Amino acid sequence: MHKEGVQILLLQETHFKGDQVPRIPSKFYNIWVHSTNPEAKSKGVSIGLHKSLSYVFLDSQVDPGGRYAFLKLKIHERVYTIGNVYLPNSGQNKALTGILNKLDSFAEGELLFGGDFNMVLEPALDSSTGTTAFPRSAIVSVKQKLHKRRLVDVWRILHPRDRDYTYFSPAHTSYSRLDRFLISHHALTFSPASSIGTPIWSDHSPIFLSLELPGLVPREWSWRLNETLMHDSVCRADIISSIKLFIDTHSSDSTPLPLQWEALKCVVRGVFINHGARLKKAKGEKIARLIARISSLERAHKKSLDPDTLAELTGFREQVRDLLTHRAQANTERFRSYLYEHSNKPGKALARFIHP
Repeated sequence: MHKEGVQILLLQETHFKGDQVPRIPSKFYNIWVHSTNPEAKSKGVSIGLHKSLSYVFLDSQVDPGGRYAFLKLKIHERVYTIGNVYLPNSGQNKALTGILNKLDSFAEGELLFGGDFNMVLEPALDSSTGTTAFPRSAIVSVKQKLHKRRLVDVWRILHPRDRDYTYFSPAHTSYSRLDRFLISHHALTFSPASSIGTPIWSDHSPIFLSLELPGLVPREWSWRLNETLMHDSVCRADIISSIKLFIDTHSSDSTPLPLQWEALKCVVRGVFINHGARLKKAKGEKIARLIARISSLERAHKKSLDPDTLAELTGFREQVRDLLTHRAQANTERFRSYLYEHSNKPGKALARFIHP
């Protein structure tokens, strides 16, 4: 999600039980709000905040049963309420009514409300079969509740006649758009954009919502050595040849050694940046090709529901998972190195362990 530029992350079906919430090893999303089920590893929602997001925390509210989590933030002098919901497979209307009533008393400012609603609001467009088992009267009731609160389905507003889905049911061999972002109609002035991503890890497709919030300033980028580049033979050879060339060029130079050392570090850093970009581009292009193929197969399967297409789709998803797993392992090794380096020193690492 960090690669996609996601600043606020909403997760559903986290399946954490009670206070047994594991520490999420992400260096990008360092603040989390969890709602968990105290009785079993089921339900559960979480909200993650990116470290680059500049905000003031105002308040939070979570469901003791793991169905919703609310967060109130001030971002550049504007107040925003973030809501994350996971509705049950039955009784969605009743559950949503209770959650919206609690949200009414909590919400302030602009409302961004998303999650897994486990229901379609436009059966003719939101279901590949054009039908739904959800009663029509309940759909009308839900729409009235949303209209009363001036909440709009962003993706449907931007794609009024398009057919796309977020969940595939193998049991019923059908697609449905169960997941959505709802925003207050005032937030439509923030030039919203919304898209449905490609499912890789989950059985639900990710949904992206982009808003141009006033006052946001992008964070400056700073370079840091990626130690895994030393395992690349091409990079190692280039570093060795660059160092030899630098020494031969400056062997008779009268420049003070400290300045030569600083210059050499700049040369080596440039080599690392060059090969880091090369490897990142190659891996990114491979993942992009696979995801493009997955998207193409997914569109074809949504129309034909052919089992051979589904088998091919599953195979490509496994390839992407393998690549992403390798990246996760590299991040784990980097985190272990960080712990080894800072475990006995006062600093951020110790502070985070004392106050997680």
